[in-house]
Amino acid sequence: MYVTSCTRLDIAFSIGMLSRFTSSPDKEHWDALDRLMRYLKGTKDHALCYTGYPPTLEGYSDASWCSKVGNSKSTSGFIFTLGGAAVTWKSKRQTCITLSSMEAELFVLASAGEEADWIKNLILDIPLSRVQVNSLSLYCDNQVAVQVVKNILFNTKRRHVQLRHTLLNYLKEQDIITLIDVRSKDNLTDPLMKGMPKDRSIKIVGEMRLKAI
Repeated sequence: MYVTSCTRLDIAFSIGMLSRFTSSPDKEHWDALDRLMRYLKGTKDHALCYTGYPPTLEGYSDASWCSKVGNSKSTSGFIFTLGGAAVTWKSKRQTCITLSSMEAELFVLASAGEEADWIKNLILDIPLSRVQVNSLSLYCDNQVAVQVVKNILFNTKRRHVQLRHTLLNYLKEQDIITLIDVRSKDNLTDPLMKGMPKDRSIKIVGEMRLKAI
């Protein structure tokens, strides 16, 4: 868990899944843990590499809506980069049941928006910081969710969804975040939400600047 929180965000989803079975693991879970440990052993020289360019904060968010049969709760993931490399991230199963992928996206966007507000305030408190924190770009690959947030008059009878929509509108109006639609293949959050093919995993990990040193 320590490694996942500090440097190895590429195993965040795997650790999150395995941690659900710590009280009663079976052979399948032990085999998965063994594969994960062998992966870490083979990539123990990997670390996050920061270049200082671009000097801007960017965020990516996504949610896998009911991706597993028998599990009605979605998985959220967001990541923020600075200097091209990841500086903070989170992978978590959502606590509420969402009825659509749009609702699941609103949940993770709200969490990412809160994180963006915290990061922005932190950087503003650091003297001589050259990081540009005007309005943080937050990328989302769900076009419907992006359009819903832009619609101030959005209304729903589901109170927990309405509250998150209100929060996102406030963050947008205060120029804390700017929501931008992005293609799914350019979204860096995949390792935080689901397992991936080897080629896709290598590509995303490289774009996070998690490299051998």
